[in-house]
Amino acid sequence: MISYLERGQTINSDRYCATLTRLREAIHCKMAGMLSASLILLHDNAKPNSAPARQELLQRLRWEICSQSPPPQTAHI
Repeated sequence: MISYLERGQTINSDRYCATLTRLREAIHCKMAGMLSASLILLHDNAKPNSAPARQELLQRLRWEICSQSPPPQTAHI
């Protein structure tokens, strides 16, 4: 799944939630068994988006946000 923004555009809550919904659909189509457990999103250097709509969607999907990279010894997991 690839999604590009025009130069100067930013991610707002609606666009973020739409992207997460498309990501869930893509995972479901390719790896349905992966959605049976919680999923962790890694936000590398991104400021966390704390909009209520985003928080509600992540809670409904049972996904977590990880804002830090895992330690090198667990990076292969």
